[in-house]
Amino acid sequence: MKGLAAVAAAVILASLSAVAEASGPTRVSGVLSHDVTWDEGGSPYLVEGNLSVQKGAVLTIRPGVSVRFQVGLDGKGGMLVVRGGLLAEGEEGRPVKFSQGSGATGWDGIYFHGSDPKRSTLRRCVVMGGRVTVNDASPVIEQCSLYGSTYALHVAGKSSPTILGNRITANVVGLVLTGAEASPIVGRNNFYNNDYGIVAKDFGSPRVTANVFSGNRKYNLVNQSSKPLPAAWNDFRSADAEAIARTIHDGSKDARFGTVQFRPFMPPTEDRPVRTAAAPKFQSRLCLTLDGGYAYSQGVRVPDGLSSGLGNNLRVEWQFQPFMSIGVNAGYQSFLGQGKVGTAGMLDLMGRVIPFQDKGMEAYFIGGAGMNPLYNRKTTPWIGRWHAMAGVGTRLALDGNWGLDLAGIYNFYTPLARHVDAFSIRMGVGYSFGI
Repeated sequence: MKGLAAVAAAVILASLSAVAEASGPTRVSGVLSHDVTWDEGGSPYLVEGNLSVQKGAVLTIRPGVSVRFQVGLDGKGGMLVVRGGLLAEGEEGRPVKFSQGSGATGWDGIYFHGSDPKRSTLRRCVVMGGRVTVNDASPVIEQCSLYGSTYALHVAGKSSPTILGNRITANVVGLVLTGAEASPIVGRNNFYNNDYGIVAKDFGSPRVTANVFSGNRKYNLVNQSSKPLPAAWNDFRSADAEAIARTIHDGSKDARFGTVQFRPFMPPTEDRPVRTAAAPKFQSRLCLTLDGGYAYSQGVRVPDGLSSGLGNNLRVEWQFQPFMSIGVNAGYQSFLGQGKVGTAGMLDLMGRVIPFQDKGMEAYFIGGAGMNPLYNRKTTPWIGRWHAMAGVGTRLALDGNWGLDLAGIYNFYTPLARHVDAFSIRMGVGYSFGI
């Protein structure tokens, strides 16, 4: 019995110790004027407003730590300003993650401003939705994933950062150069699925080589300066120089600008992996939306007094891809007038295509087809048994789960002999969660 009691006591002490170590979340703000270390025990770290690392101080962030920038008075998350040092180094499978916090509609990113070059490192980090700005600084940014921002990287001033082996995707611009003396080393990065890979507005002596450019929607490289931009020995996933040139905007298209010197270029190969901290995998979500709306109908045999009415709908959707969802819509519509009440129930199989997302707002197309199993044939004889629907809408994300929806829907009812067109405006609230 004494042995069992000792084992039980040891288990209880270990549990209490684990609880004590897992003390997060930790709220931080203001100024760090001395060396500080953040570890997983205090994670996630919630940055409220701007956080500044002053000269002489170093912020060290251990593998597996999550840093979230909370909503401020302006509705946006804050910024991490590094004037001293920042050593954020993850491990394989345990990156350091930077992202916006709950309720924020974005965050302003990480700003290296005159920081200590020997103690400024982002390695195996994930930076989601915020830019990394380098001004008069030379940090090392290596094997990171940077995505979902206007600019993933911005190099200005007298900066010479080392940018190696990163995955840079789903941004408007992957890397922008604006400093007349900005001379970054940019190598072995994967620029893909951005609007623009690299935009050079002004620069010093950059080294852009051994990168992979693919799937950037507008241009891989843009030179908006009067200087030639050296960019030899990069892989454009093509061996056709003319095809590569079409993905580059420079002096060959606008005489005001210098050329991009992309020759010689690497032939495309499939065995040149870019080792980075992987971006988080997409997590499918279940979305529930309850809305109410106003509808106006017109068509053959539609009485004037029953042409408009109110209704409500419940949509249950499975978002199985970042830009696609399918689901079921159940609704009920009432039309009042001429001493009658016209009613119709709806059951739709529907889908949404979401073309873009930007700081909490998303626009989408919606379409589907369904049946009207509950319509009142005596008071609403003009509604057909089947209908098709199509529309557009927008959703404002209030936080990671709740959102407000506004949509315009067109319904076409059959049979054709007495078809009806119905237009409706719907407003509602939705809740979504990962599954």
